[in-house]
Amino acid sequence: MNAYLKLRKQRILCHECGSTFTLRTNIVEPNCYISNNTKLAIALEASDIISECDIAKRFNTSHSTVNRIINSYYEIHHPHRHKLPKYFPSLNKRRIRIMNNDHKNYTKFKNYWRLLLKNRNDLDIVNYRYYRCFRGMLCEEDVVNYLLDLNHELKSTYELYQDILNSIKNNDIERFNSIIDNIQIEYPNISSYMKTSIKTIKENYEYIINSLKYKYTNGVLEGINNKIKVIKRVAFGYRSFYHFKVRILIVHKLSKIIKYKKPGLSNTA
Repeated sequence: MNAYLKLRKQRILCHECGSTFTLRTNIVEPNCYISNNTKLAIALEASDIISECDIAKRFNTSHSTVNRIINSYYEIHHPHRHKLPKYFPSLNKRRIRIMNNDHKNYTKFKNYWRLLLKNRNDLDIVNYRYYRCFRGMLCEEDVVNYLLDLNHELKSTYELYQDILNSIKNNDIERFNSIIDNIQIEYPNISSYMKTSIKTIKENYEYIINSLKYKYTNGVLEGINNKIKVIKRVAFGYRSFYHFKVRILIVHKLSKIIKYKKPGLSNTA
């Protein structure tokens, strides 16, 4: 139930300077018709996964008013953003380039690219099946070896990719450091794409070593991503990315509410 409170303005005349001023109250801000308690309630509601339109209906205000109150009541922190290394598609880019230039083996590179990206230790070397492009019975390892033998640069890039992949999978920091320090000696024929990826790895070396050293899971991160999707779905999308970011920080308790300061003396109603 909505409640209305009528306040009478009191103007005070200063006999020293001759100027006048209006007394303030802690119930409502000057030139505003929404009480401070209502604003505070709206700000607290923003911490729940609920659309701003529903908050506006609950407190009989407009959506833009709810948006403005949320932005004014919360102190938005900007956390440090460290550039994390992404999966480097160097091997796949080199495969595509070879595939486009080798018309004879084009279909083989196109159909069996997943085997090249698969972990070398997971390749099936026992079970044989018929591969249409080869017109014969082969295992997965035979297919990979055939494709690698077609290009020395692809083979060197593949070996480096697999060694880095296994060192990260086994949390072998010593092996990972050995690979990075001896790339030019052990893998002299890698592609230019892989050289760019190695440069990126060196730039983010500290973060990669931390991921190998500490046994943290990304389960919490996946939960946060899911909650962000729920916030967006409940609101049926956001027109402003800034408002979307503010709601995410508020819901995840990454923004603290600003303490309201009493403006002055209260008027008599």
